[in-house]
Amino acid sequence: MSSKVDVDTITNGITQNDLLALTFWDKNSADLFAQIREEKEAGKRDKFFLPTTYKARLNNAHYSDIHNTDGYQKEVYLMAREIMLQLVPPNEKKRTGFVADIGAGSGYKLVHYLSPEFKTIGFETEPAISFLRETYPDQEWFDSGKPEESMPTYDGNSFDLCICSDVIEHIRDPDALLAFLLSLECSVYVISTPKREVLAMEGPPGNTHHVREWTFHELQAYVADKGFRVVRAVDGLQHASTQFLVAVKA
Repeated sequence: MSSKVDVDTITNGITQNDLLALTFWDKNSADLFAQIREEKEAGKRDKFFLPTTYKARLNNAHYSDIHNTDGYQKEVYLMAREIMLQLVPPNEKKRTGFVADIGAGSGYKLVHYLSPEFKTIGFETEPAISFLRETYPDQEWFDSGKPEESMPTYDGNSFDLCICSDVIEHIRDPDALLAFLLSLECSVYVISTPKREVLAMEGPPGNTHHVREWTFHELQAYVADKGFRVVRAVDGLQHASTQFLVAVKA
């Protein structure tokens, strides 16, 4: 045995995401998607592409993150910003493009990472919508109705990019949320949600504010089934429990 082996370097070089990937060491993504779709066709998965044995929480408590900043999902908004910089180059004299944030929360990430260069609008429910209008009165905010349940009717302009960051897990009917996102006619969608592999696999979610959670491959299969084409799926770097998709309308 070599005495020169640097165990510290080797061990610290193995990331948490490397270990998560090893969970599926014997299957590639194509095999996993095929398995998920076969199980769905065989009735072993529900309409949300989750196992029929999965326990959802349909009486989840409403969550308001008005006191949070960018401790979570920062990378989601930075990805959105990088995409926008390519889609709609900024203008030194005025904000250009149009970004919608569905479930803007405290508004911090939208205001700090996208609003300086692009026109933005944030969708939220109470109590967040009142907080946003008071805290950032110069920004545009839209009341999206009853928490966890209703989807608003928006008749404004279409968007270059829509963010839906860690919202879908709070919604009792995520089909309605995805249909609403498609109705906004966004050029690009950035959708994030916690990753079930890292959390409670069997459900209900450990977070009492969550209804359902998806694995990395389940989320992609579900979103693709509802009319999106997934351009890229990303494992979180800021937190191992984060995953997000860059998608377009199929």
